[in-house]
Amino acid sequence: MSIRVAPELLGRVFFVPKAIVDEHLAYVTGQQLKVLLYVLRHTGEDLEVGDLAGGLAMSAADVSDALQYWLTTGVLVRDGESESAAQTPSANGPQPYRRKGESGAGKTAQPAEPKQLLDVPDIVPTYETVAARLVEDPELKAMFQEVQALMGKTIGYDTQAKFIMMHDTYGLPPEVILTIVDYSVKKGKGIGYMCKVGKNWAEEGVTTLEDANEKLEKIANTDRAWAEFTGLFSKDPPKATDNRLAFVRKWRFTFGQSSELIYYAYETMVEAIDKVNFNYMDKILTRWNEEGLRTPQDVLAAEKGEAPAAGKAGRGASPKRNSKIAGNHKASYDSDKYREKAQGPIQYKRKGEE
Repeated sequence: MSIRVAPELLGRVFFVPKAIVDEHLAYVTGQQLKVLLYVLRHTGEDLEVGDLAGGLAMSAADVSDALQYWLTTGVLVRDGESESAAQTPSANGPQPYRRKGESGAGKTAQPAEPKQLLDVPDIVPTYETVAARLVEDPELKAMFQEVQALMGKTIGYDTQAKFIMMHDTYGLPPEVILTIVDYSVKKGKGIGYMCKVGKNWAEEGVTTLEDANEKLEKIANTDRAWAEFTGLFSKDPPKATDNRLAFVRKWRFTFGQSSELIYYAYETMVEAIDKVNFNYMDKILTRWNEEGLRTPQDVLAAEKGEAPAAGKAGRGASPKRNSKIAGNHKASYDSDKYREKAQGPIQYKRKGEE
């Protein structure tokens, strides 16, 4: 049976570049695809984040996150931005996926780039196919029994085939697959999520039980860092997305900055631009990191021309430069009051509120 577009709709179409399907469709989220289709449908119009949020019934924060993928990969560009600049991915944002063997000509090669794997396909195997594989490898039969115990249900041939492909194609041993199943079940996720995690882990080289445990610890640390950051909000904390979690992981574990400093950067961002933009926060925190600033106290000391408590700033902090990176935000930070706020409910107020 062939599938085609209803003939009466063919007169009302809009342009979709082939690269969207060929290079991105298998990897983007539903929200990212919705945002792109809306922009393509309204090509030639002056669109703002608010227009997309209203038209798609999405929050402005979700729209901004989804747009970031297409801007980073160069599919979408902002007015006034050169084509060459738009096609250069940000080191901090999501990177375009490339299948194995693609060179990525024109882009600087990065060492130890994770390999790219195909998604596990939706297949309906025969009984003979699965049975023959189980005879060849008795460990798979034992794995399926444990999978069914973890999932609390019997799995059919189609699900068994996906686990077999995770084992045979991705090179994941049974103990790693069982770790993925256990992790996914605890999150309330099903086989589709398990296949996605298996693909990601295989691409990152997580192919032993030790690697899997380290990966889970990294995930848990990121979740705790996010909880510490959002726990400083008295109301309306930002929602977690993959992009935002990656930023918080970078700030906490690569830069070694405190949750209080991240929150302080959040307040600085809102006062400066009156909206939530984690890329803007990253510019602030990256500059603070370059100057050796790890806490809000360090920032205020630098604004006064003093060395941060942890040691002299890497580039020599100056009040003028710190005012610039904070979006002309005049700090009114009091360390004693901040500690009191951290222990009790924080009254978060946006720019302009008394």
